[in-house]
Amino acid sequence: MKYILLVCFFLFALTGCKSDLIEISLKTKDIKAALSGETVMVEFETTFNLLAEYNEETKTEISKMKKVAEKYFEIEEFEVVIKDFGIDIEIEGEIPLVYMQDASAESLETSPWIMKIRNFNHPGSLKSYPYILSLATTSNFQSFVNLMEDINILVSPDKFQPVKFKLRPSDEDKLQIFTGGVIIDGSSFIVKEMEVSEKINLTMKEGSYESNFPAFLFQILN
Repeated sequence: MKYILLVCFFLFALTGCKSDLIEISLKTKDIKAALSGETVMVEFETTFNLLAEYNEETKTEISKMKKVAEKYFEIEEFEVVIKDFGIDIEIEGEIPLVYMQDASAESLETSPWIMKIRNFNHPGSLKSYPYILSLATTSNFQSFVNLMEDINILVSPDKFQPVKFKLRPSDEDKLQIFTGGVIIDGSSFIVKEMEVSEKINLTMKEGSYESNFPAFLFQILN
């Protein structure tokens, strides 16, 4: 189910919607494949809770925005669950994981959002970390927003979303990570450096993430 996450950022923005939490699965084998130059698709799941009536006007605007989204993405399906007070949108799909060694590589991506790996060239205490991984927008984000706002002026997709990175080492792989403002398997940390040899969850939401992309530094230990 490709790019459903990205589509729903747009389809339900007219209600001021933001996802509860986007869970993105990151396996070390996928990270290695991306670093080798492959374009990798990684899985996600999320639920949107909308305090809105699912009436004909809403349906019409969603239909128009979906047509715009189809120009950018391959859309398969998403489930709308009508509640007593609002609507739940339950979504599963995939998002690109791309290694970008320079800014020009970003122009090759048509998706407004990607999981992006970049070189982290830091001469100080963090110099042992060669890479940074984040959820990020691309240069196509604003043009997509403009098309959506042409349908409804109140439509303004939020580029910053709460995320849970589900890190999953493959085989005997190990990662060393450094991050901050994070909840790891239920415990909160202002700053955290650790070795990852078993599956862990990194949750980044609220606070500084209202205006910053979730990210962490990493190095592959083997």
